[in-house]
Amino acid sequence: MVLHPAPACGATGVGPSPVKTILLIIPFDGHRQASPTLGAGYIKAYADRYSGNRVHLHDENFAEDRDAFLLQKMEEIMPDFVGISFPSSAVLRVAALARLLKERYPDTPVFAGGYHPTSEPELTLRLIPGVDFVARGEGEAFVASLSANWRDLPNAAWLEDGIYKENPVEAITDIDTIPFPDRRIYDRRYFLPQEGVIAGVFGRTATLMSSRGCPYSCRFCSGKMMQKAVRCHSAGRVLDEIEHLLTVRGEIDYLYFLDVMFLARWDRVEELCRELIRNRFHRRFRWAATVAANVVDEEKVRLMKEAGCFYLSFGFESDSPRVLSIINKRATPQQNRKACEICEKLGIHINSAFLFGIPGEREEDLDLSIEFVKRHNIGFTGVNIMRPLPGSPFYREFVKEGRIVPSLEEWHEISSIYEARKIFNDGIPPDVYGAYIGRFNEAARWKGRYNRMRANWRMRLKYLFDRPQVA
Repeated sequence: MVLHPAPACGATGVGPSPVKTILLIIPFDGHRQASPTLGAGYIKAYADRYSGNRVHLHDENFAEDRDAFLLQKMEEIMPDFVGISFPSSAVLRVAALARLLKERYPDTPVFAGGYHPTSEPELTLRLIPGVDFVARGEGEAFVASLSANWRDLPNAAWLEDGIYKENPVEAITDIDTIPFPDRRIYDRRYFLPQEGVIAGVFGRTATLMSSRGCPYSCRFCSGKMMQKAVRCHSAGRVLDEIEHLLTVRGEIDYLYFLDVMFLARWDRVEELCRELIRNRFHRRFRWAATVAANVVDEEKVRLMKEAGCFYLSFGFESDSPRVLSIINKRATPQQNRKACEICEKLGIHINSAFLFGIPGEREEDLDLSIEFVKRHNIGFTGVNIMRPLPGSPFYREFVKEGRIVPSLEEWHEISSIYEARKIFNDGIPPDVYGAYIGRFNEAARWKGRYNRMRANWRMRLKYLFDRPQVA
């Protein structure tokens, strides 16, 4: 089913619906985010264009007394609905938020959206009883259409007398109909010079999403739950958004394309690169993106560099062909190595994290990844213990096998890259993994950590003394 842009109030011929005020909460998950969540900006802009609903943002990222901050916001706007968009790592904070809201404002409906509620809608409703309903998938049209009749909306899911009910999920096929995210709603601190938006890079960095979805289906990833298919903005639409971004937020040093796979359609990227050059944006800022090694070649990277690209992030994950096959990674070790050689030749900074803890992984597989890091100049790298995100193929398999018993605490633990208490490969003891992580870090010390410090130093000077100027 296809979800089209919502009509303006009254356009259905049945009279205008009462305007609703919606408060969107971005919960704090324990680690301060360096860049704003663009989803809220999209939702507000969409509602502004296609309906009369008024959307307000409540971002906990910079708050200290978060409960008091929320209650103050509630008193200021007295919303008709409260929405909480969150990943699995924030479930404990969301549960606390839902309890607080129901204690103080029992008559205000609370709904949940984002990756976690989309992946586990029924259990989210059962384990977080303060949540009244879930908006699965994309939230723009849902929030724009939100009213007392929310049970009639596509994407809605809820419990009725303890029985789970859901409506079909619909998606916006032409994403060029979605307005630019409203970046005016975000805290100005997101746009100050800082490090962390692009790993190891210091400066004023903005983010932009030029496509939605991913063409791949890695077994540890839940991306397919949220975005079933790849949909791309046209090159012209991306150029217009860049102009808008610079007008609203001012000059930037770096732009980070948040696409899961920026090179999903090369014809579009090629056109975009040529337009960036033609409009001289490549002289105003440099940019970074996430790409897949199996679609990279020297001609593409050369044009991207000419258009201002200085940094590419890859999901290498492992140098073992067997492990790459287990996780359903399409790139081969040979393609990963070739991608590194191309970037090294052209002077492009490389970022990639590696995964340990894959079911069926052997010690010789870990050795291969460590040797890979020794051979190649991956300036920004590290090891993550594989986390089977809710909704991912690994997660569903482990739940079926009884290795994961869903609960708030379990969701929080298995989704947090900062906690590694659980490893889903019984073939290697945890202490052996610890030793291999130490070896990896030692291999990355000069190839990764040293280069990161050096790049930081150079880029900081670049920002202070030699920021790209319009020629």
